[in-house]
Amino acid sequence: MNSSSKKPSSNQQPSHEEHAMIGWGTLAGIVVGLGIGLFVGHWLVWAIFLGVAGMTVGALIDRSRR
Repeated sequence: MNSSSKKPSSNQQPSHEEHAMIGWGTLAGIVVGLGIGLFVGHWLVWAIFLGVAGMTVGALIDRSRR
């Protein structure tokens, strides 16, 4: 019987370079996510503000017509 022995992988854990890439990728993802979140959040706040202002102006115009 021919027994083929499998060599254990000598690279079980990520190398220092791989850890660094994972770290930088995570940091970049957090920064990009925060930037997008702040940008979208900024426009969302303005959209809500303008919507409320528009409803208020519309209600005042409607009230003045009566």
